Amino acid sequence: MVLKRFFGWMRRDKPGQSAGQKEETPLPAFSLDAYSTKHSRGQSQQGSSYGNLVKSQRDLANPSEQNPLPTDVAPPIAALAGNIGERHVLVFMGHPHVGKQSTATRLLRYLSYFHGATCKRFDVCEYDPPEAGPPRSRRPTDSPGVSPGVSRASSLGNKPSQADQLLADLKEFLLGSEKDTMLNMKYSVENEVDDPRKKHVDSGRVAILFASNCEQVLHNNWSGASKEGRRAIYDSLQALGIRVKVIFVEIICTNAAMQAENLRQLSESAAEEVTAEQYEQKVRKYVRAYVSVQRDGSEDDLSYMKMINYGEKVITNKMHGYLPMRIVQFLSNIHTHKHVIYLTRHGQSEYNVLGKLGGNPGLSAQGQMYAERLGKFAAEHICQEGGDIAGEVVPARLWTSSLQRTINTARHIAHPVINNGLWEQMSNRVYR
Repeated sequence: MVLKRFFGWMRRDKPGQSAGQKEETPLPAFSLDAYSTKHSRGQSQQGSSYGNLVKSQRDLANPSEQNPLPTDVAPPIAALAGNIGERHVLVFMGHPHVGKQSTATRLLRYLSYFHGATCKRFDVCEYDPPEAGPPRSRRPTDSPGVSPGVSRASSLGNKPSQADQLLADLKEFLLGSEKDTMLNMKYSVENEVDDPRKKHVDSGRVAILFASNCEQVLHNNWSGASKEGRRAIYDSLQALGIRVKVIFVEIICTNAAMQAENLRQLSESAAEEVTAEQYEQKVRKYVRAYVSVQRDGSEDDLSYMKMINYGEKVITNKMHGYLPMRIVQFLSNIHTHKHVIYLTRHGQSEYNVLGKLGGNPGLSAQGQMYAERLGKFAAEHICQEGGDIAGEVVPARLWTSSLQRTINTARHIAHPVINNGLWEQMSNRVYR
């Protein structure tokens, strides 16, 4: 429906034309000024056809006395949201100091905020505290199915009680979605959920496993540092009797500059500095027992993702489904270098003056003044190095929403117009 409405202006029938006869309309150049003019107050008051919207949304999309400037697109309904309660377990693994913990934390925030999933981190080190003396090697009986007397849950670590506890905590977290689903579906004034946005929605649950100190749990199968460990994790979770997707995420860093940056950030956050020699010594010791995800066909039945140098090369296997593909998309674009992001609210709108919320009004006189000052600030402090007008130009991206109050706020920030409206190579028909 959205694509239909968005591209509908490209092909229009002239009076007297049949339905099969269409006129090619040239595509105009895009600019904030042109978009704002098109969605001005005069055209907004004319109203639009919202026949495809549900009945409860039509009052939000059509002009009224209280809301003469409605938004062009009504908000989504709850029935269209969520991931139908799917459960996922993500296992992060890789060499020391490659950013497994920070990447897991960023992924948790992304899935929770943008997809509404209930996420929780599980640190394997908390279930396997360090012991005095050298680490004990993994025994053959630590693998499920070798000894009939060893349970599947107990086989995942050197300490059966701790392995059982981790598996029990995972099961409790994953099964919690059933309770939340029933509560959300029975949402009422007397029985409110913790977040009203979850009304009639179950966006699933995601458990994220990582090791804050991968050297400490190198010989624990829950770390995923071995081929048999990954198989044990998969088999044990499948044996819980609930539908859960297990995804292994391996982070590999071979770029010397990235490794140096990771060590620098680690030294800033840690109590003691980690030198390059210490790092190399740790990696040499770790790789003696660490086994990367195999691509010889023996692990092709597992779902996994290999990140090499943070998006420089990404290898995926059996990553099917909505949320797994969003995970791949997010992790493929993650990076270790810093970016500066400037956030601003829109200038004062006409509805703000009247004490109203929502709608699609333009800016007031005070809002226009703020937009002009914002454009001057961007030219002096964002787009120029060191705040010097004669300094080097700094590349920057400008993002706004489709509301005209945000577009008008950004209109004084210099932004290019694509090719001045002229088309090359591709015709309008091919582009469409």
